[in-house]
Amino acid sequence: MINWLTVAVAAYFLLAIVSLADKFLLGGSLSNPKVYAFYVGVLGSLAFLLVPLGFFIMPGDFFVFAAALLSGSCQILGTYFYFDSLKKFETSRVIPAIGGLQPIFAFALTWFFAGGKDVLTGGQAAAFFLMVAGSVTIVYDPKAWSFKSFKLGALAAFLYALAVVLAKTVYTRMAFFSGFILISIGSVAAALFFLVFKEVRKEAFRIKGPKRPVQTTALFFSNQALGASAFVLQSYAISLAPFALVAMINALAGVQYIFLFLFSTLASVYFPKLIKENISRRAIVQKILAIILISSGLLVLALH
Repeated sequence: MINWLTVAVAAYFLLAIVSLADKFLLGGSLSNPKVYAFYVGVLGSLAFLLVPLGFFIMPGDFFVFAAALLSGSCQILGTYFYFDSLKKFETSRVIPAIGGLQPIFAFALTWFFAGGKDVLTGGQAAAFFLMVAGSVTIVYDPKAWSFKSFKLGALAAFLYALAVVLAKTVYTRMAFFSGFILISIGSVAAALFFLVFKEVRKEAFRIKGPKRPVQTTALFFSNQALGASAFVLQSYAISLAPFALVAMINALAGVQYIFLFLFSTLASVYFPKLIKENISRRAIVQKILAIILISSGLLVLALH
């Protein structure tokens, strides 16, 4: 039997790679967060290829239908605000807000949707606290903190958390592939909303003007393929996990930051012009402490 924890860790491994590529692309020719979010959402239409594997909706179940569409929409809107914050602020200002607040929002929303019935056990709560603390510690920089970046990060975190909790609500009432396809319809609908902006229409359907480098296009689509794989794995982990542990999947983002730190450090050594990572003694000690916290949380979670 596949364990939801293993699936979630695999998803965050892929998301760490995706995050590095996103930062690089947003600094280049795909610099408009609205256009980037539009492309990401529209590519969600590839989920329709899963229809032959099974797609069935119970007649009259409007709540599940609405929850699925809203989940997909929140995912893309959260992605837009995440990209927008990455574009405007340093990563160290954005990630602590998202990494710290998303699991807390998810915990509160899970409690609300479950009517206070599904709660964490003592061991699970300890694991949750350790991983959230580690997630913030690994990327926290007190000199980089600002209220403006915090607001954007908090908005992205809330939308991501709401998307996850709504997705779990869908998966409790529908088969995985049916729910995933329905949620993807919501993502595509939210992406099409960005076409109301003139700059998105101009950029998305650009025929004349300078062409993007082939390498940029190849990197974008390769990165989206990885991102789609990570999203499928994360969604599957959500469908497998008990309702009370949905917030824990958000807290596991700390694992992504460990992978991201390792990848960024290696990239800054071999490609210093593309990626810069603070490898001072203080930064290394801080990140080692965070890794200990996150690893301890994973161990406690695995034992409970």
